[in-house]
Amino acid sequence: MGFAVNIILIGVVVFMLIRWFFSQPRLRVDFLVVGLKGAGKSTFLVKSEMGKVTTSTILPGFILERANYKDLTFYSWDLTPETIQVQHQIDYTHVHGIIFVIDSTDEKAIQESSAHLNTLMSYPALQKAHILVFANKQDLSGAQCPTIVAKALKLKNKVNERRYWYVQGSCSLSGDGIQDGLKWLFMTVMKESQNEHGATQPVH
Repeated sequence: MGFAVNIILIGVVVFMLIRWFFSQPRLRVDFLVVGLKGAGKSTFLVKSEMGKVTTSTILPGFILERANYKDLTFYSWDLTPETIQVQHQIDYTHVHGIIFVIDSTDEKAIQESSAHLNTLMSYPALQKAHILVFANKQDLSGAQCPTIVAKALKLKNKVNERRYWYVQGSCSLSGDGIQDGLKWLFMTVMKESQNEHGATQPVH
């Protein structure tokens, strides 16, 4: 019973945060959802319950998944040789956060993901984008815990005075951890926006 109540409370908080986003004038919020193929990104989009997921090919070999709810939009793609070559052409102006989904059972994939994350963070428009990492597939044997994943990604070396990071253990199939991670990201972006626009009500 306690677990169910906790899930309901988290869902209510996330819903209230989303309502706050939409109450702000001209506030567009985009999030990137990226990771290596098979990490669980598509399942994450479905479990996040942010709306219908649509798929389109925006460039040769670049398949883009999109889910949006009013002005809140998630863009997702696999990090493949084809997408890596052209992803610098995308407009990241309104991106407030990078959601990186990682297969936490694959040590090689974790190391490779660190290099790809460095590339994304080198883009000028993403210098202030916060980083949420889902250490996915925590339900499987051999999964690395969030602390180990954070160290492997060298996240402490990737922060600045305007960027924060957080690693959340998750299981995309069951949805475990997804709402917790999104709650952190939404609250971080919300606090940042309040500071920039001089909001008077504190966030608890």
